[in-house]
Amino acid sequence: LQTSGMAAYDLYSIHMVDASTGFIVGTAGAILKTTDGGSNWTSQTSGVIQTLYSIDMLDSNTGFIVGHDGASQGNPILKTTDGGNNWIELDSGIESTLNDIYFLNSDVGWAVGTNGIIISTYDGGNSWVNEYSGVLQDLKSIQIFDPNNGKLLGEDSQGSLLLNRNVRGGSGNFFNFLLNELFQ
Repeated sequence: LQTSGMAAYDLYSIHMVDASTGFIVGTAGAILKTTDGGSNWTSQTSGVIQTLYSIDMLDSNTGFIVGHDGASQGNPILKTTDGGNNWIELDSGIESTLNDIYFLNSDVGWAVGTNGIIISTYDGGNSWVNEYSGVLQDLKSIQIFDPNNGKLLGEDSQGSLLLNRNVRGGSGNFFNFLLNELFQ
């Protein structure tokens, strides 16, 4: 059992880059970093007060965070290129809560959120495109394996929802996420 030193905060996501370096995000814009495998955690300044739900680090320097209530209360996407010393806000173009973010490489990434929201970027987060999910359920998690394969997990009052990623018409810039399974 390790302590974060952030007992007053709910912590939602952890990403370990390697056995030593890792990051945690949570309520009130909380970001924590460890460089000693979690024995000690240092608070980082996010610049936002919203809840941060997910972090995806590409390496020990570059990473992305998403969170609650888009442009209406502060941007929900943050990016670092210096190991979290500085987090910059990216304009997602939406006001929905984003629950998860996943980057395939430093340029190509996706974020998912409430009401079936899927957004994608092909330029490292500088611009984002709304994608069509085909569902209105809240999307909670995304994992992309390669440009043509991935999974999404969502939920509504009826239970959980699993979606497969399918490229429509061979276009690398337009994704259609089709319902694969609905289970309780």
